[in-house]
Amino acid sequence: MSPQAVSRFVHRYPGVQGFYFVNRNADLGFIRTADAKPVKETFPQLHDRKFTRKHPSFVSELENFLRALQDLSHIYLNSAETGVELGYILPAGDNDHVWQSATLMVHNEVIDAIRLDQEEKHQYGAADSSLQNLTVEELRGACSVHRGLNYLAHYVDTNGSHEYFPALFFQPALSPTNTEAGDATDRGHDTSLRVINLLWQRTINESGSYARHRLIFNILRRNLEVRSAIARDQLPMVETETLDPLVAAHRIAATDLSTPQ
Repeated sequence: MSPQAVSRFVHRYPGVQGFYFVNRNADLGFIRTADAKPVKETFPQLHDRKFTRKHPSFVSELENFLRALQDLSHIYLNSAETGVELGYILPAGDNDHVWQSATLMVHNEVIDAIRLDQEEKHQYGAADSSLQNLTVEELRGACSVHRGLNYLAHYVDTNGSHEYFPALFFQPALSPTNTEAGDATDRGHDTSLRVINLLWQRTINESGSYARHRLIFNILRRNLEVRSAIARDQLPMVETETLDPLVAAHRIAATDLSTPQ
């Protein structure tokens, strides 16, 4: 994608900078806030001997994660499997809300699952350790892209585990006549920018994505915090002194990532 095209994309979807994108080739990257340049996630930890000595399983864990990402992208594009998609993003000009950023629309089934989980927490008196900036009721309907993705990225289930890792996926808008795809509320809007859950596989396998790739997701979450895409968690997920120097903005490798077409 040309610099001009990326600039137009960011102008249409302000607020998406810093969040992770996945394209049709299962490449993982983000749009840098400073210059709106697409950057591929290259995991600089691979070249840090101190880090790899401390985490000897990192290389194999990363290889497994990248294979799982390929599978997830293929499933999302080529099957009727449900649960992968969390919602979609509306351009800034498609609403009359007070925020100036793009708008996140979360699917009703996701909101219902969160509400049931919260009711279970309340029933058993479990403390909610999620770092939240809005309620599940505020999440229903529409909210700014930053607040909504921040909510999903920090949400933890009744076991204290992260349930979602939202990533953006660009694809052509659904046709208004395609009644078999997407929510009814999607049709009539530009819904080209979708939100998928990189942790989806853990819902179908006891040793799913988060359990098998815990270190990888810790790194990815910390990257989002460093880029200020999401707020820093109240409780560190990993050793701060180990990861922060590796994922500081000036250390993240900058190679082009084509936004999916």
